[in-house]
Amino acid sequence: MPRDTDDARNARGQMYEYATAIMNAQPRTHVFFINIWRTQATLFYADHSQFVCTKPFTFTGKPSALSTFLYHLGQMNPEELGYDSSVTLATVEELAAVKDVEDQMTPYHQKCVASAFFSESGWPVYKVIMPAEQAGFKQPREDGDFLIGRPLYKIYSPTGRATKVYAAYNMKTERMGTVKDCWPEEWEEGEHTKYECIQEAKVRYTATCLYGGYVGEQKTKTCDDLKHRRPVRRHYRIVLKELGRPLDSYTSSGELIVAGFCVLKAHQDAWKKCGLLQRDMSPYNMVFDEVDPRDLPEGEQLPSISALLIDWHLAKFKDELKDGAKRGTWQFISARLLRNPTVQNEVADDLESVILIMEWMALRFHRHSLSHRQERLKVHVQQFFEWREKDD
Repeated sequence: MPRDTDDARNARGQMYEYATAIMNAQPRTHVFFINIWRTQATLFYADHSQFVCTKPFTFTGKPSALSTFLYHLGQMNPEELGYDSSVTLATVEELAAVKDVEDQMTPYHQKCVASAFFSESGWPVYKVIMPAEQAGFKQPREDGDFLIGRPLYKIYSPTGRATKVYAAYNMKTERMGTVKDCWPEEWEEGEHTKYECIQEAKVRYTATCLYGGYVGEQKTKTCDDLKHRRPVRRHYRIVLKELGRPLDSYTSSGELIVAGFCVLKAHQDAWKKCGLLQRDMSPYNMVFDEVDPRDLPEGEQLPSISALLIDWHLAKFKDELKDGAKRGTWQFISARLLRNPTVQNEVADDLESVILIMEWMALRFHRHSLSHRQERLKVHVQQFFEWREKDD
């Protein structure tokens, strides 16, 4: 099949979709594919840095490159085939233990348990063991066991950071927490180092890091033959004690304002106590704190609602702000950063992002002058939050 035809591009796109689906559903470091068209075959290799393929070759006749490839594939161990050796399938007994305590959790955590572990789709459930040496600030130096199933959030691409966020069951505490699994570039400092500073400084309204670190020596491969070499990425995990409820689940304008207040206090503490600027204020990084009823003294009611500021992997310390690219979620980047491509993030930019988040939520969920004018509302949102202009 000629390389630059629509059929060829569609075929490659289909293989790309297969790689994405497999890596999202299974703990994989890489995937092999074979595409056969008439008497020709193409071999594909995908990891989180690159998606490469051979030139098409004829596989009829003997000896065949395809049969040689299949022979070597059959000799590989699970790790060489791309299976993540740091996780194992959960047992029936381990899943039964989750079921035993499910009704003692908050309604949101019960919903997460049902979706992650007991959905009709039959999503596989795995056990992740976090080593003692990766325990967080002032956490017990012991291995941590967590169950993860269907992700709460995933990226629909096999390449890049490939971030997946899981509702995780802590097998030691019988509580729900959060596991974030991603593939940052190997030079990046782990997010857990930011949490270490945050927790040591007792920053309010932030999550508690239980574990964090790179997963063994799992890295993407380098390919010297590529015209543009891709950066090497390493497998990274971080575990948070809390599993927060999404910001867009708020039930009143009062809850929304409380959430804004809490994250502003967290942002203020992090800047004043640690010299740390978050740089990615968005609705997805603001969650309501879900307190497990079992952690309350007997007879005590749930505390008043509060929110947490999470996701600090893009944060920088004050002396680092002059270096590197500016950051932020496009819809909520400040006007100053958009108008001045060379300037770096400042405190005011993050504060403006919070205001934009409040407006975004108000437009989505509250009554306003455009509530019954859907087309006008669509145009307004696109022009104000989504519009961009690319220089020639």
